Amino acid sequence: SRLFSSIEGVLSLHTLINNPYEGVILIDNNGKIKYINSLNERFFKIKLSKIKNKHITNLIPNSRLHFIAKS
Repeated sequence: SRLFSSIEGVLSLHTLINNPYEGVILIDNNGKIKYINSLNERFFKIKLSKIKNKHITNLIPNSRLHFIAKS
């Protein structure tokens, strides 16, 4: 079953994204940042509005997330 196929899945995703103890970065298949949570905003000292739609390597130069997203 798909994560978004139920209310429980949506609530689980909401809980994961808003977890104050885990850094969350969401990127698309091209490595463009779509979301970072508040923990990462504080860690990287940058607001989502400044980094959204930039390539992940602008935030983490040695990142390999964009390769993982394609596979």
